[in-house]
Parts: sequence; C-alpha cells; structure tokens
Amino acid sequence: MLADNLQLDTPTPSMDGGLNYAFADARAGAGTNPRFSVWNGQRLSPPRVPSIGGQILQHALTHGRFEAEQLVTLWVGANDIIAVKKEKDIGRAVTRIIDHVQTLAGLGATNILVPN
Repeated sequence: MLADNLQLDTPTPSMDGGLNYAFADARAGAGTNPRFSVWNGQRLSPPRVPSIGGQILQHALTHGRFEAEQLVTLWVGANDIIAVKKEKDIGRAVTRIIDHVQTLAGLGATNILVPN
C-alpha cells in the first residue's frame, strides 16, 4: 500500500469520517460512474460511485481547503482507459485529469501525487 511505503498512517475511508475519498471504479469527470467487473462485465454493488470530480467536491464540502503540508494523492486514469471506446475518449480523460489537478491546487493543495 502507498501509505505503508511512504511510512504514513493508512487513511481512513471518508464514509467512516476520514480523508480517503477513493471509490473503486471511479473515473475522471463529474457526477457518478457505473460499476462493472473488469473480469466478466457483471454489475457490482453499489451500482454507482462518485467520479473523481465528485470525490474532490465531497472533500471540499466536508473539509474545505487543503493544508500546505498535506500530500494529496490523485490516483486516476486506469478506469478511464478501460472504458475507452473511441480515441477521443483518451484525450477527454487526460483533460479531465488536468482539470482535477488544477481544482486541487485551487483548493490549496501544493503536494499532489498522480501515480497513474
């Protein structure tokens, strides 16, 4: 796990009052994303999860701005590539990821890690 490798405490999920807003199957953009198994295409539960933009919005609404010393991890991109149907989908995903980084910076984040 990334937190272990960086010798940091494992973040608590946001649904338990913590700062980890990550949801499986989320993609770049606003709104929500459907959940499907990458192995067999079956729908998963919950059927929809907040997109990355939705996760950032929830964090902002709950916690406001980031502190200068906080490390903000934006792990995004793989689900967007899996969902690609047309070549333009790749460019759209990259643009959305850039927008998310700019939004985080606008909320005060100065240490932003984008592993994908």
